[in-house]
Amino acid sequence: MRAPYYSDPAASAESQRPAGGDAQAAGRVPRRSGTWPHPGLLHAALSKRTDSRKMVGMSRSRPVHLLTAQPPSPDRAAAPGAAALTEAPAPTGASPRGGAQRVMGAIAAVLAVSGAALGIGTAVLDGSAHEAGAGTAASGGARDGAGQGEGEAASASLRLAFAGDVHFERQLRPVGEDPEGLSELLPHFAGADLAMVNLETAITSAGERIPGKDFAFRAPESSLTTLANAGIDAVSMANNHAADYGAAGLEDTLAAAGRSPVEIIGVGEDADAAFAPLSREVNGARVAVLAASALWEDTYTHHEATETSPGIAAFVEPERMLAEVEAAAEGHDVVIAYMHMGEEGSTCVREVDAQRARSLTEAGADIVIAAHAHRLAGMGHQDGAFIAYGLGNFVWYTGGSGPSSHTGVLTLDVEVPAPGTAAPGTRVTDFDLQPMLIGADGIPRVPDVETAQQIESEVEAANRCSPIGA
Repeated sequence: MRAPYYSDPAASAESQRPAGGDAQAAGRVPRRSGTWPHPGLLHAALSKRTDSRKMVGMSRSRPVHLLTAQPPSPDRAAAPGAAALTEAPAPTGASPRGGAQRVMGAIAAVLAVSGAALGIGTAVLDGSAHEAGAGTAASGGARDGAGQGEGEAASASLRLAFAGDVHFERQLRPVGEDPEGLSELLPHFAGADLAMVNLETAITSAGERIPGKDFAFRAPESSLTTLANAGIDAVSMANNHAADYGAAGLEDTLAAAGRSPVEIIGVGEDADAAFAPLSREVNGARVAVLAASALWEDTYTHHEATETSPGIAAFVEPERMLAEVEAAAEGHDVVIAYMHMGEEGSTCVREVDAQRARSLTEAGADIVIAAHAHRLAGMGHQDGAFIAYGLGNFVWYTGGSGPSSHTGVLTLDVEVPAPGTAAPGTRVTDFDLQPMLIGADGIPRVPDVETAQQIESEVEAANRCSPIGA
């Protein structure tokens, strides 16, 4: 994992900036000399981006992120759905985002950062940077591919953001009742084309907790609006807390899902609904996201989705999920599996979870994200795909200074080659973990540099006991 760029989001910059402007004390590590702004920066500033999701109670602008492009070269087969890239219908209900003032501000930011880079050192724009998408912004949100001529199909570029476990228990209950309760997190997700977390709770005020469960979580339906206004587009509920309050609570959860301002996957009225992928066109690329839980515990025992009963999508018997991933790969350019697996409290990867990840990538998943361990775990390229074995807690009631409070937002830059090209298939060209620390109020924030470096070191140590890099 490359060293992350610790940037304070605008919403919290003033509260974290010490007198005198000491960047190190404010939790920001200066960028290396001779690096350019991310290739997508100018594109994000100038292009008119659209979003089909329903916004509730506030407008969303998408600030640009500054990440240093360092693309790997995984050897991936061409995406099965690449031929259908231009055939997918555009999202409905799309509306242009951003105004002239915001665009001019973003352009100014580009010029300022570019000038700073030129003043610090000489940047070399090599072939790998071109392959990562540097160049003139193309219409529809895609960046020009290397050597692209007029009239040729463009490659697609997209940015994805993921975080870990979210619930609204104890001190977080008022947060879930406030539509703006997590709005301070918006700068961390607003630059992504798709942002997702693991919602580890039932959405209900009714029902009886499943007998024998040590922990049972529930949240009000209003918490879905809270997440939407934090910049979250989708949540997985394929986990061991989605049905904590039995059949009545599950019924409420499914009803809330039908009205939700965020997409909910991994739970449904039957197995077909629970395994159904979120399918969306993003910047000309077809993206599918599926979710399932590999845990054999009370939720699976009592509330696994079947042909005739509601519940969660399960991976205890993996055949159904693998078949769904394979089917999704046939009609999509990017396939993401958000899994509930791992060992609680462990940062190392068990062989059974490594094999689960391999089976998903062999079925066609380009990205596998895992939750459940409540710890950050190894993340990076494995077998030509991108795997994050654990993103830890995110919005959680156990704030403090220990590993259970160490978290972050994982950002992935993804490139999909133009149809008919000989380029490798879908690939994650860059990734960045923004370290964060969950506070006593249960909300994560950018920490000081020392804590951020500690979190980074923990992830590097976790990579040493994982198959990352294989």
